[in-house]
Amino acid sequence: MKYDLHSHFLPGIDDGAEKPADSVAILEYLARCGIECVCATPHYARRGESVRDFLQRRGEAVRRLDEYIDSSGIDRAALPRTVIGAEVHLFRGLSEREDLSELCYSGTDRILLELPFRKCEGWEVEEIYNIMYQHNVQPVMAHINRYRKFYSKKEFEDTFYTGDFFIQLNTECTLSHSDFSFFRKCVKDAERVVFGCDIHDPGKLADCGLERALKFFEKLPESRQKHLDHYERSVLRG
Repeated sequence: MKYDLHSHFLPGIDDGAEKPADSVAILEYLARCGIECVCATPHYARRGESVRDFLQRRGEAVRRLDEYIDSSGIDRAALPRTVIGAEVHLFRGLSEREDLSELCYSGTDRILLELPFRKCEGWEVEEIYNIMYQHNVQPVMAHINRYRKFYSKKEFEDTFYTGDFFIQLNTECTLSHSDFSFFRKCVKDAERVVFGCDIHDPGKLADCGLERALKFFEKLPESRQKHLDHYERSVLRG
């Protein structure tokens, strides 16, 4: 795992890092763990905000962080490369947003989608496919490990394992026995599986499970490590 595809390190834009110093603490931790590239994915949620306004807020957060890094004399080369995106909350009618593709990981046609945290109601899959075909984007389904308690086994498999998209696991699921079993199975067998730390708080870095995940990856056969590396890189080449 060299890519962290889900992170909230941009300062002051959502419930992630509050200050640029917090952002740098997160980035430095990821660098120490060997992460080469991290994606900034602040929340874009249903609260009446236009995509344009969100992009403006996100741009301001990026500028704040850049100015802090430059003024503090921090070596950018020592930090992971950053890619800008968004974690887009799925709601009815999201596919009707004309400029939705602007929320993709920069330079790609991949978009990180977060489903509601509740039992599947049936419209979610239809909305996902509307987004795919109306906007010509390919979803990356965020932290699928968190939906196992809401979905039946069939709903989970139909939603996440049969679609033409990537599935993203949070490294946090290495920290509990039941979630770690699910993590191991996906890491060993799943197609188009990618990973993210989903870090929000620099004071809780140990709670993201990254270091345990990395130890597990190291034990995988080289052929599987190459597959996982290919999936990660494919997201940002899209």
